[in-house]
Amino acid sequence: MKPKQSAGYKFLLMMILYIILQYNPFQQVESTYFSSSVCSPEKLNPHINSDHTRLLQEVKELQKKVREAERRLQCRQCGTERVAVVFQPCSHLHLCSSCARPHDTCVTCGTIVRGTLKPIIG
Repeated sequence: MKPKQSAGYKFLLMMILYIILQYNPFQQVESTYFSSSVCSPEKLNPHINSDHTRLLQEVKELQKKVREAERRLQCRQCGTERVAVVFQPCSHLHLCSSCARPHDTCVTCGTIVRGTLKPIIG
């Protein structure tokens, strides 16, 4: 069973991967010793290409998770603002403050709204 990773750990991992990907191991070196006809980077270290590919795949997966998290925090009605109102008593968090004002029932479950809360997301 994998240990649960915090959001800070995932962010740090994504930043490290970004820095690693900025380094180009296939960059051409101006030298006769490393000319492409004599020795290619893949021949120098065949593991670089597989590691690079694996890291690129991991970065793409992390970017997909970030996009999903950002999408879940968007208002379900207007789609432009960030969610900002929790309906009570059902506790649904789906609308921004401007879209939530005209509703007296929850748009998700239809419960009569008795009050609202402003969550602290951070």
